[in-house]
Amino acid sequence: MLKEKRLNLFGQLLLLSATMAWGVSFTFLQDVIETVSMYYVIGVRFLLSAGLLSLIFVKRFKNMNKGTLKRGLILGVILTLAYLTQTYGLKNTTPGENAFLTSTYNIMIPFFLWMIYKSRPKAKHIVAALLCLAGISMIALSGGGEKHGNAAAGYGLTITAAVCFAFQILSIDNAGRKGDDTYLTLILELAVVGVIFSAISLITDLPRGIGVYALDGRQIFMVLFLTFICTLYAQFAQISGMRYTHPSQAALILSLESVFGTAFSLVMGREHTSVVMFAGFALIFVAVLISEIEFGKKKPLLPPEDASIS
Repeated sequence: MLKEKRLNLFGQLLLLSATMAWGVSFTFLQDVIETVSMYYVIGVRFLLSAGLLSLIFVKRFKNMNKGTLKRGLILGVILTLAYLTQTYGLKNTTPGENAFLTSTYNIMIPFFLWMIYKSRPKAKHIVAALLCLAGISMIALSGGGEKHGNAAAGYGLTITAAVCFAFQILSIDNAGRKGDDTYLTLILELAVVGVIFSAISLITDLPRGIGVYALDGRQIFMVLFLTFICTLYAQFAQISGMRYTHPSQAALILSLESVFGTAFSLVMGREHTSVVMFAGFALIFVAVLISEIEFGKKKPLLPPEDASIS
């Protein structure tokens, strides 16, 4: 029992650290793409992550098959669309707005399941959706994003990204049901994003000269932080942490991403807040909690015997 509790605590700490890393990434990414091409930054970030994960889990490539490859490529395309719309949205919103609007993908998933599998959403999902819509409306009315460009476009692009993230989650679940290796799927997904963004960068950035790829010390630090901490470590911590935590614990901790995103943005002076905006953030956060947390029977905290990383 003591071992289970320790593993459960370890899992919660892993998830919390991943959530904090993703929260910080909103401000770091907005900062670096102000002076460096977003295609270059995201391309390097995901190619490096995919390459390093490939070296760590090279033995798992023996499990590769056509189905895994196909689903991994599809996931990569979906994630590319998610990051493309989210990052363009970030150019026209504050990091906090971007973080909270992105988190609405949690609320969308039950309704997409209804559309695809005819699985009706529960009453709590409808309540969460209504609260979420109210929260989005309050954020839009606060006008915080106007100081960062076209707020309406930023909100629309970020919500589009949330739709893509919802489909990504559903696709990951489908891949898991098909028996695909979790880490192989992740590597393929990250590699596709990296290749597509790098290709766009070569087409759109390189014609301006090789100098566009030159980075100063601060920019290099930010790109490496986004790569190693916000992508590589965070993905690994999430997958590992969820093995030792109850789904309700994981849902609660992961829902804090938007909170950490806003908090760090405030600390860095990138958030222009108001009472109305904070109320909107609060409504979306409560909506995510209502939608995600299940108070049902707990699963065992210890992972199955074959769940060890190799």
